[in-house]
Order: sequence, then structure tokens, then C-alpha cells
Amino acid sequence: MLTEFDDEAMEAELTLRERQEREIALGHSLTNAEHELAHEAFALGRTLERAGIAFDPLTFVALRIIEGSRDEHVDPLDCLNVLVAFGFLERSVALAEGLLDEAA
Repeated sequence: MLTEFDDEAMEAELTLRERQEREIALGHSLTNAEHELAHEAFALGRTLERAGIAFDPLTFVALRIIEGSRDEHVDPLDCLNVLVAFGFLERSVALAEGLLDEAA
């Protein structure tokens, strides 16, 4: 009986560890994507600024997410809702705005 418990405990620990590793990997991927979008928004924003065209980083980030969701065959509204809930858009936009402010 004790052996069964040990096996179950080990299996539970492995499952917990796998879940933690997936969460860490997801967090890392989201952080990378936030920074990539922010830098892309910065580059486009600077270009449009030089051309005298107003730029909205939030709209740009949202459009890129919609584009990516289409490519991945995911409902864009669901994708946006999840990423808003995670704070993804807010962080990407804040990073982009910070880069744009520093460059001004």
C-alpha cells in the first residue's frame, strides 16, 4: 500500500512540475512577444511620426494580434480577450510608448 502511495505522490509531483514548466514557458513566450510587438510598434511609430502621421500603439498591437490569430485559426475576439486579461496588450503598449517617448 505504501508503494502505491509513493507512486501516486511521485506522479502528482511530476504533473505539478510539468504544469509549472509549461507556465514558465508560456510566461517567457508572452514576455518575448510583448517586447517584439513593442519594438515593432516603436519602429513603425517613429516612421509614421517622421511622415507626420499620428500613430496609436494600442491599435497597432491589437491589429497584430488579430493578424496572428487569423494565421493560427483562432477566434480573434477570444485571443484579444485572453491577452487583455493577462495584461499582454497593456504591457506591450506601455513598452512601445516608453520607447517612443525616449526617442522624442
